[in-house]
Amino acid sequence: MLQGSHEAECRHDGRWAPPVPVCVPAVPCPPPPVIANATPSAELGENFTSGMSVTYSCDPGFSLIGDASLSCMASGNWSLPYPRCAAGCGTPTTLLFAELNKEHKNQTEFPVGKTVKYTCRPGYAKHPQISPTITCLENQTWSDAQEFCKRKRCEHPREPENGRVIVTTDLLFGSTVNYTCDEGHRLTGHAQRRCEISGSGKQVVWSGDIPVCQPIVCDPPPDIPRGRHTGRLMGDFSYATVVTYTCDPGHPLTGEASIFCTTKDGVHGVWSGPPPRCGASQCSPPPAIVHGRHSGQATAVFASGMSVRYSCDPGYTLTGEAQLDCTSSGAWSAPAPQCEGLLCPSPLAVDNGQHDGKDVKVFNPGKSVNYSCEPGYSLIGEATLYCTENGTWSIPYPRCEVVACTTPAIQNGAVAGGHRATYNPGDIVTFQCRPGYMLQGSHEAECRHDGRWAPPVPVCVPAVPCPPPPVIANATPSAELGENFTSGMSVTYSCDPGFSLIGDASLSCTASGNWSLPYPRCAVLQCPLPPNIDKGKYNSQDLKVFTPGTAVIYSCDPGYYVMGEASIYCTDSGNWSLPLPRCEAGGCAAPPGLHFAELTEEYKNQTEFSVGDTVKYTCQPGYMRHPGIPPTVTCLKNQTWSEALEFCKRKQCKYPEAPKNGRVVILTDLLFGSAVNHTCEEGHELVGQSQRRCDIFGTLVAWSGAPPICQKVVCPVPKIQNGRISIHKNSYTYEDTVSFKCHEGFTLQGHHTVQCRADKTWDPPVPVCERGGMAKYYHHPTNTTTKPVVKCLPPPGITNGEHSRHFSDTFDIGALVHYSCKPGFFLIGNESIHCTAYGIWSRPLPRCEVGCVSPGVGNGKVIGLESLYRPGDIVRIECNSDDGPKGLHESQCQAGGTWNPPLPICEGAPHCSKPPEIANGWHSGLATVVFAPGMSVTYSCESDFSLIGTASIYCTEAGAWSHPSPVCQAVKCFHPPNITNGKLIGHISDTFPYGASVSYSCNPGYSLIGNASINCMESGTWGQPLPRCEEIRCVFPEVLGVKKTMMGNTYRLGTNITLECDDGYMLEGISQIQCQEDFSWDPPVPACRLASHQSSSVGLGVAAAVVLLLLGVGIVWKIISKQKEGQETFGFTSLT
Repeated sequence: MLQGSHEAECRHDGRWAPPVPVCVPAVPCPPPPVIANATPSAELGENFTSGMSVTYSCDPGFSLIGDASLSCMASGNWSLPYPRCAAGCGTPTTLLFAELNKEHKNQTEFPVGKTVKYTCRPGYAKHPQISPTITCLENQTWSDAQEFCKRKRCEHPREPENGRVIVTTDLLFGSTVNYTCDEGHRLTGHAQRRCEISGSGKQVVWSGDIPVCQPIVCDPPPDIPRGRHTGRLMGDFSYATVVTYTCDPGHPLTGEASIFCTTKDGVHGVWSGPPPRCGASQCSPPPAIVHGRHSGQATAVFASGMSVRYSCDPGYTLTGEAQLDCTSSGAWSAPAPQCEGLLCPSPLAVDNGQHDGKDVKVFNPGKSVNYSCEPGYSLIGEATLYCTENGTWSIPYPRCEVVACTTPAIQNGAVAGGHRATYNPGDIVTFQCRPGYMLQGSHEAECRHDGRWAPPVPVCVPAVPCPPPPVIANATPSAELGENFTSGMSVTYSCDPGFSLIGDASLSCTASGNWSLPYPRCAVLQCPLPPNIDKGKYNSQDLKVFTPGTAVIYSCDPGYYVMGEASIYCTDSGNWSLPLPRCEAGGCAAPPGLHFAELTEEYKNQTEFSVGDTVKYTCQPGYMRHPGIPPTVTCLKNQTWSEALEFCKRKQCKYPEAPKNGRVVILTDLLFGSAVNHTCEEGHELVGQSQRRCDIFGTLVAWSGAPPICQKVVCPVPKIQNGRISIHKNSYTYEDTVSFKCHEGFTLQGHHTVQCRADKTWDPPVPVCERGGMAKYYHHPTNTTTKPVVKCLPPPGITNGEHSRHFSDTFDIGALVHYSCKPGFFLIGNESIHCTAYGIWSRPLPRCEVGCVSPGVGNGKVIGLESLYRPGDIVRIECNSDDGPKGLHESQCQAGGTWNPPLPICEGAPHCSKPPEIANGWHSGLATVVFAPGMSVTYSCESDFSLIGTASIYCTEAGAWSHPSPVCQAVKCFHPPNITNGKLIGHISDTFPYGASVSYSCNPGYSLIGNASINCMESGTWGQPLPRCEEIRCVFPEVLGVKKTMMGNTYRLGTNITLECDDGYMLEGISQIQCQEDFSWDPPVPACRLASHQSSSVGLGVAAAVVLLLLGVGIVWKIISKQKEGQETFGFTSLT
C-alpha cells in the first residue's frame, strides 16, 4: 500500500514535493464483523486490503442505524463505529417547514406503529385539515409527511409615491418584492424587501421600510457672459425641466439654445449638454436700398467700428446719411438712406388736345406721355414727349389745328339738302343726279380728318333702260313685267312650293341696260351633301340626293369618339339640322386582364376600342359565374374601362379530411388557389405532403396530392449492458414505457423506468448497470428525509420567435412548451421541448431563421410556388406578357431573406405599391418585391398591442389596396372585477396597460385563497382565476384528556374558548386560547397530562401508568360536538 502522498509536484529546485512515497506491504483486514440481523455485500472469506469497503443491508423487519459501509483502514482494522440493525424506524424525516416536538428530537429508534408530532417552524402556520404527524410503518419507513404547515402571508406591500411595487412570485413567507421608481425619480432605500419573521416570531412582516422615490434634480444651469436663461426665477430644476438661453442684442448665439435636466445613472441629475455661447458684438448686414448700393457687398461679418458708404444709380440723388457705422451695441449708427429720382413737372396741356399723363402724380426720368387732338383737329409736331435725366421734358410741345373739307362738286347732280362752304371731319353728304342721269359711284361721302372725301365723289352719267325681267321657270318675280326698269332698279325671284332657289334671288338693271348675270333657277328641293367632320364620316356615302327628312349618322375613326348628337337630318328649308357632331381624341386600349376571367374570342386580338364599346368575358378555369353581375366592362368617356366587378367567383373545394391523430389548419379559406396545412398531434409525425392546394382538375377543383397520415414517432430500441428490459419489441412508439433491471452484482445508475417522448428520445435517459461497489453512493429509500420537488425554470426565449407559456412561472416535470416564429421566419428543429426529471429543459432548442416570402409576380407565374422558402431554395418565374423578360428566370433565396438575382418584373399588368408599414406591427409582405392583383398581405401587432381594422388586405385589379392599413393600439384592460368580501388595493384607474398587475386583499375576518395579483393579458382581459376571500375559521385539534366547554369544531376569527382537563389529567399551559387569522390558536393549545396520586403506592402508580400507556397506543380519540342552545360541550369516545 502507498505510504506517503499519492501526488508530487516538480519544484524549481529540481526536487519533488512532497517527497516521493513508498509502497509497503498492505496490512490485510480480518473478515468484516458479523452484525446481527444484517448481511454484508461481500463474502466473509475474501481478502480485504486497505481501501476496500463492505456495505451492510438489514434483514426484513429491521432498519439500519449508522453508516451502512465499513472501510478497511491502513492499520488493518475496520472503520468505526459499526452500524446496527434495529427493529423499527430510524430518525424521523427532517422537514423544511416543521420540526419534531422536543420529546422526539434526540431519539434515534422508533418501534413500528409509533407516531411522532411536529411543530410548525417560525414563518409557517398549521394547516387546519392536516395532522402534523408521521408514523413508523411495518416496512421500517416513515409515512410521507404531508405539508401540514403552510407559509404565512405578509400584508400587501404599499407602493411608494412616484413608484410601484413588483410582486415577483407571491406574498408568502420567504418571498420578495422589488421596488422601482417612475421616470425622473431615484430610489432611496432598499430596492427589495423580503417577507420574514417578525421580532416576536409569531407573525411575518416585510423587511425594512418602504423605499422612497425622490425626484431627480439638477444643479442650477450655468450663467453665460452676454446672455441669460429662462430659469433665473426657478427654485428647483427637476427632471425634464427645460431652460432656454438668449444673448444680448448684437451678440450671436452659438450652440443649442435650450438644454434640459436628464440623468445618466438614474440617480444624479445632469444637463443634457453644455450651455450655448454669446459671441462678440457685431451688426447684421447693412440694408439694401432701391436704386442704390453700399460698399460692403462682399463683406460677410460687420464687426463693431466698421463702416459702409451708400451711393445711388444715375438719375437718383441720395437722401439721408451716406455713411453708416457699426456701433458697440451691434446696431448701425443711422437708418439707411434712400435714392430718389429727379422728377419732371406735369406736362403742359395743348388747345383742342390732351395727353395720357393726366392721372400720373410723379414723372421720373424716362417716363413718357402721348398727345392726341380732339376730332376735327390735326396734331402738328411729335406726339410723344420724354422726361429727361435733368428733370425737363423733351421739346417742342405739339399743337392741334382744325381740319375742314371743301364743298364737293358733282356734274349733272347736286348735294342733297344744299351745300356749305366748308365741312368738318365726320360730316356726311348725300348725292343725287338730275333726271335722265344715273349715279355712278357711292351716293354718300364723309369728310375725313385729312380734309378729303371718302369714298370719292361720284359722277352722274346718262341712264340706259332695261327690258322686262327675264321669265324663270317655277319662279315668280317681285315686280310686274310691264314696268319700266332703269339702271339701278332690281327685281327679286321666289320659287314655287317644292322647289328651291339656285343662285342669287335678285337681278339688277345695269347701266348698260341689261339685267345682271347669272340668272337664278328653281330646282326640286334637296339638301346638299352632308358636311364632313374631322376624324369622322357619315353613313350612306353612296347617296347623292338628300330630300327633306333624310337623316345620316356620323361615326369616328379608331381612337376618337363622337361628341354631341351623332345624327343630323335634311330640313324643309334644304339645310342640314344643327349642330354638327365632332370627333375628339380618345378611346380605350385593350381591356384589362383579369385573374378570374378572360375575354371572349371576338375581342381577344382587338387593341383599340371606342368610347361606349362593351366587351364580354368568360370565367377562367377554377372560377364560376357570379349570378346577378354582368361579365362585361365598358370604355368610358375618360378613356378608361369601367371597373370589372368580380363576376367570377372562385370554386370551393370540399372540406379536407383531417388525418387520424392530426388536424387540418385552414390558412385562409377553401376556395380555388388556397392551401391547407396538415399537422400531427404530439408524438406523431407526418408522412406525406404537409400542405395541399385547391387545384383545377378538368372542370372541377379538388385538393392536390394524397392526404397525408400521422404515424406515432418511433424511439430507438433501448439497450442496457449487464441488465435487461421488461418488454422486448421490434419498435417502441410514443409514450411506450420500459423498465430496467440489472444482472446480479450490478447496480442501476439512473431511473428504473423511461418513456418514449415526442422527440424520439427516452426520458429520462436510458440508465446503465455498473458493478456493485457503487451502491454505497445511493440513498436507500428508508433513509430519505424529504422528497425534493423538481421543477424547471421558465423556458429560454429564441430570437424572432416565442413560446406558448408566456404567463407561467413554474413548470412541472413533463411540462411541454411549443415554439413558433414571427411571420417571415421558419422553425428549425423540434417545435416543442419538455421539462426533464433533472429540472432542466430538453435540448436542443429550436431556432427561427429568416426565410424568403413567396415571390409575387404580376402577369406571370411562379413554378414550384410555396408560402415560405428556406435559404438555398430556387424558384423559376415565367412572364405571360410580351413586354416582360422572355423565358424562365431563376432566383435563389438568400440567408438574409432576399432573392438573388432580384426577381424579374413582368410588365403589362397593374400592380400595387408596397403596403404601408404600421407602428408597433408588421405585415407579411416585407420581402415581396412586386404586389400583383389578387395578392394579399396580413398585418400583425407586437405582443402588447391589438390590431384595429382589417388584418388582411389584397391588391385589386386597379392597382390599389382593398382596404386602408390597420393600426396597432396598445392593449388596455378595463377596471378589474371585484371579489366578494375583498377589495382592490394600490392605484386603481379605469384602464390598465398590457402587463400591469393589480392586487386584492380581504376584509377583516377573511383570508385570501389563491394568487393575490392578476395581470392584464395580451387579449385585453384579466388573467384567471381570481382569488377568493374565505372566512377565517380555526379547527379545534384532537387533544387527549381535554373537556369540551364550547360547541362545534370550527371557530371564527377572534373566538375565545376555555379548556379544561378530564379527571385524572392536569392542564399544562394557558387554558384560554383565541382563533388567529392564520388559522392557528394563540397561545398554542395546552396539553392535559396524567396526574400522579400520592395516596397510591409507587408500584400501583407505576402499574396504572403502564396500563394507561399500553391502552393509549391503540386508542384513537375523536371529538364529538354536541350543540346545545347557549353553550358547547366536548366529549371523547375511544375507538379500539
